[in-house]
Amino acid sequence: HLVGSNLDLPDWLYSFSTENFTPCGCFLWFNTDGSILVDYNSASAGCESHPYAQLICNSSDEPAEGPTMQPTKAPTQAPILPPVSSPTPPITSYLLLERGDGMMCPSDMESVLEDECLAAAHLVGSNLDLPDWLYSFSTENFTPCGCFLWFNTDGSILVDYNSASAGCESHPYAQLICNSSDEPAEGPTMQPTKAPTQAPILPPVSSPTPPITSYLLLERGDGMMCPSDMESVLEDECLAAAHLVGSNL
Repeated sequence: HLVGSNLDLPDWLYSFSTENFTPCGCFLWFNTDGSILVDYNSASAGCESHPYAQLICNSSDEPAEGPTMQPTKAPTQAPILPPVSSPTPPITSYLLLERGDGMMCPSDMESVLEDECLAAAHLVGSNLDLPDWLYSFSTENFTPCGCFLWFNTDGSILVDYNSASAGCESHPYAQLICNSSDEPAEGPTMQPTKAPTQAPILPPVSSPTPPITSYLLLERGDGMMCPSDMESVLEDECLAAAHLVGSNL
């Protein structure tokens, strides 16, 4: 929030650990619909640059009065790309599986298509506070494959779509949405769960004001991690640092 105060940044941090997909450390993620996430990847290996990611680094050897930004070839505005559509899916029977169960939809059900995922999520989660955009990605060995809800520890919920077809993993924060199209339903059908699909009441992600330092917003799409002459931003400083470095954008 420190580097992005004039950007429309969320008040929560999306923390995860995955390899061979995003940079490591603290970064902004620019979705194709123009929305921006503040992400923190705690992995220390398999770091990858990504055109949607913009690293935030810490140059603490010379404290600055305000954020310092490296010159960029273009402003750090999200690219103007077609927004993620949310068409009304055909009449069908969507099922919200048990949270934490399943790596992909079982053999007697069909996976929800990417262009139906957002609308399907709003059908099966009509009583949940869901976003109006879809977080699409492709990664292995971290989340389920297909369409699912992701419950952050601060109570916020994402609608995710993982297009990978291998390396699918169940995750306690993920709840798969599947399609039982052999019997059309008048409305969404939900399997009974042991507890309502309310996000767990867990300590929110804090956003403390970081110490006086010089945060740098690197060129978007460049770098797998902060360079050797800079320090990585700590996870508990990432959200505040993002709002600081975005204040000049």
